[in-house]
Amino acid sequence: MLRRVAPLFVVACAGCCAVKPSPFEPVRAEREEDVLSVLARRAPPPESLYAVLSMYYDGPDQRGSFDVVMRYRRPGDFRFTAFKDLVVAAHDIFDLVLRGDRYEVAYERDDAPLRVYSGPLERLASDHPRFSGFAWAREALFLPGAVTADPPPRVRFEDDAVIVSSRLSSGVPVRWHLDPETLAVRWARLCPPSAAPVRLVYSDYERRAGRIMATRVRLEDPAHSLYVSGRLEELELDPVLEDSEFELEPR
Repeated sequence: MLRRVAPLFVVACAGCCAVKPSPFEPVRAEREEDVLSVLARRAPPPESLYAVLSMYYDGPDQRGSFDVVMRYRRPGDFRFTAFKDLVVAAHDIFDLVLRGDRYEVAYERDDAPLRVYSGPLERLASDHPRFSGFAWAREALFLPGAVTADPPPRVRFEDDAVIVSSRLSSGVPVRWHLDPETLAVRWARLCPPSAAPVRLVYSDYERRAGRIMATRVRLEDPAHSLYVSGRLEELELDPVLEDSEFELEPR
């Protein structure tokens, strides 16, 4: 059964919010093993994830504020549904599903009604380029710092950052740029094959569900003139997600 999401009401108030204390504490990490041990404790990948976000989308075809539902299930099932709540019903903006080596995406194109497109995942970037950043990033949108065992991650110490090179569940190489004092992930550089890099910037963290989560993220995809800012509103870790939640309904 698909979850039903209540409308989100997000109010911006400049200067009226108290500064929240950082959930990070100073860390003494002088060796590669120290850094990887901290990341392993902070960012163990969940079996599944269900999140509700408020999002501002600035792309070549449209811009505006939407609500978003994100579903993730290991090893790589992903669904990203953007919609705008209206007075009577919700209006879908787009709906992207990634499963195995296939994709499905529903959106309005060239003033045509909302319809579903599908194909091999390797063709998503060329057929529907504005969705490629989401496909490459997947759970990294709000789970920064995850590293894979194969290939082994690499750590480099610099004066103003600690850089950890690894891969995401999508297979895309990633370089996590960490604060040298706390090892908090400041930003990430994704380097997809045969495509320009994509950047993820993390500007806020909170302790949610017993772990430190990024609650504000910005996806920057200059090659496709796409910039997306998201705020995490609700989070459920390790929920039971049915196969039907990763299938688009016929349009």
